[in-house]
Amino acid sequence: MKKFISLALVLTLCLGILTSCGGGVSGKYVSEADEKDYFNFMKENKVEACKLGVIMEGTYEIEESTVNMTFYIEAFGAKVPMEESLTIRDDGALIENILDVETVYVKK
Repeated sequence: MKKFISLALVLTLCLGILTSCGGGVSGKYVSEADEKDYFNFMKENKVEACKLGVIMEGTYEIEESTVNMTFYIEAFGAKVPMEESLTIRDDGALIENILDVETVYVKK
């Protein structure tokens, strides 16, 4: 029983350390180029994005300094996954790179 409790405490401590490390995102990040474009990171790894006036909902996960997102769009009666990644800069801004064009998103 003591081993189980010790193991549970170690796992809880490790999980706490991992989740408290930097690199997280939360809240709304707005494009410096066009404030109508944004990413809104919510609880339970949900994300809402608005691009060119189209709002999409999806999920995200963070791996090191990258936010990987998956959105599902309706196409021809099926839900098709669309993946996108953002880089987290040291100052906390998010960088989107599409066809070698960088867009900076800052927290609002």
